[in-house]
Amino acid sequence: MKKRGQLLAQPFIFIFAIIFGALILAFGTWAIFNIKERAELAELTLAITDIKKEVNSYYNLETGSSKELNIALPKKVEKICFTVPKEQFTKTSDQELNQLLQNNQKYHAFIFPINIFKLTKFEIPHLKPIKNPLCITTKNSLKAVIETKDYYVEIREK
Repeated sequence: MKKRGQLLAQPFIFIFAIIFGALILAFGTWAIFNIKERAELAELTLAITDIKKEVNSYYNLETGSSKELNIALPKKVEKICFTVPKEQFTKTSDQELNQLLQNNQKYHAFIFPINIFKLTKFEIPHLKPIKNPLCITTKNSLKAVIETKDYYVEIREK
């Protein structure tokens, strides 16, 4: 009797092992995608921090000082739009951008597509684009020029 009971239990052990292996595989896949998303968000945050550092640095320099920016961005970012909050803006053909700008009270930069990351709106004090809004298409990096003006730092496309 003992041998027969062991034979009946063996298929259940194999089924349990297969289910457990599938759960480990599913959790591993989820963890890899989660880490990849967090890495892209960290890369975006680092890029915005670099822009803020450059703007703050050039804000304190003499009028006319300029620098070319070449800042790496995640592949998912298609464009960055810079604007001046609370100022009149030029309407664009992009309805989503127009809606964002109408309700904008404090953000200077928007990342597009807008819902790709948890953070897509950023404050960058002292930054003013050459036109309002200034949208720069990115291909893995932001290429722009910043220049110190009297009371702000101007950004324009390279």
